Amino acid sequence: MSIRNKVAAAALAIVASTMLFACSAGKPSQEEVRGGYEKILAETSTAGLDVPPEAMDKMLDCIVPKAYEQLSDKALNAIAKGDPNGGISGEDQTKLQQIGADCGKELAAEMLKDVG
Repeated sequence: MSIRNKVAAAALAIVASTMLFACSAGKPSQEEVRGGYEKILAETSTAGLDVPPEAMDKMLDCIVPKAYEQLSDKALNAIAKGDPNGGISGEDQTKLQQIGADCGKELAAEMLKDVG
């Protein structure tokens, strides 16, 4: 292997490892966000409440895609780690509260529709 090829191979390895690091520090997957959100809910707001799993799934099915589109990568990473205090900005907190309220209204309307 020539020196030129060795240098090119080394450069490629450095670029590839840098890209992998950058990707891991970016936006987590929706599945990771959902898993972290489930953990947060289990430890906080639903503690002591008997929330049926189907209701929780419907709520998460509504919240996670909207949060994934609207929140910053930093907030999504904190949620994915199950850390509600992980540096989520006030702006992201406000968005998340609005998403939760909107999804709550949607699900309540759906439940009333099913009853009526």
